Amino acid sequence: CAAGDVLLEPFWPEGLGIVRGFLGALDAASTVHLWASGGGPAAAREALALANACSAYRKLKMLAAKTRDQVLKPDKDFDLLPDSRYR
Repeated sequence: CAAGDVLLEPFWPEGLGIVRGFLGALDAASTVHLWASGGGPAAAREALALANACSAYRKLKMLAAKTRDQVLKPDKDFDLLPDSRYR
């Protein structure tokens, strides 16, 4: 399973590698949490987890040095759920 900045690029000219790595790890943990702890049929949990992962990945992909303030919320409020990190 690939997580973090390895999903986006192996080269970090803007110095975003560690930021993307941490955010990607939180996104992956959130996806696993949704899949494992949700109620209802397995197919519904899987669909919810996949939608969560895709949404978080799209937002993480938009992250750049110039777009940080438009993509991320203040980091003091970060939580496991992607909605706490991404605008």
